[in-house]
Amino acid sequence: MSSVDERPASHEARLIATSMGLDEHVPTLASILANRLRRVASRYYLRQFDMGIVEWRVVLCLGANPGITAIEISHITDINKAAISRSMTELERRGWVRIAPKEGNSRHKLIRLTAEGEALCKRLSAAVAERHRLLVSPLTPEETRMLISLMQRLIDHTQEYERLAFGPDAAPVLQEVRSARAAKRGKAGARGGEVVKHAKRP
Repeated sequence: MSSVDERPASHEARLIATSMGLDEHVPTLASILANRLRRVASRYYLRQFDMGIVEWRVVLCLGANPGITAIEISHITDINKAAISRSMTELERRGWVRIAPKEGNSRHKLIRLTAEGEALCKRLSAAVAERHRLLVSPLTPEETRMLISLMQRLIDHTQEYERLAFGPDAAPVLQEVRSARAAKRGKAGARGGEVVKHAKRP
């Protein structure tokens, strides 16, 4: 039997979800949490590092996977390729990444952090770890481990979830949905919705 504390949900979170008739609806609760985390992260990384959410995720990805392509970064981070491309342009401009053709295949560009980028990555890693500690501080270590495990299982299940939701004709429908999502994200990025605009430096 789990020793996880069954503490009541916060009044605010309960009120939001209940007002929609979805107080025990996992997608709604996950969306509320994700939206709040995204807003806080946007402000924090812009203020502390003068960069947006996409950029810091790319830097950390390159820190763990040096010498990969933009497509590989997109797959690892689950960020669309258009946003990754814009991020690469900005990171290269600021001297944090180096982009060079792959030996024997100039069509593929390999991306690595520069020395300045590696130093930035260390600072970002420390900030990410501290922000994670603060976020899960209301949970016990066991609750945190269980939460991470459950989230990973749900993430792994999402493709099957989509297939089940759309039925036997899932393949063409899912491709259409994903194409629509990519187009929507591209438009949002063009308006500055995907990458937080950089503050002007004096």
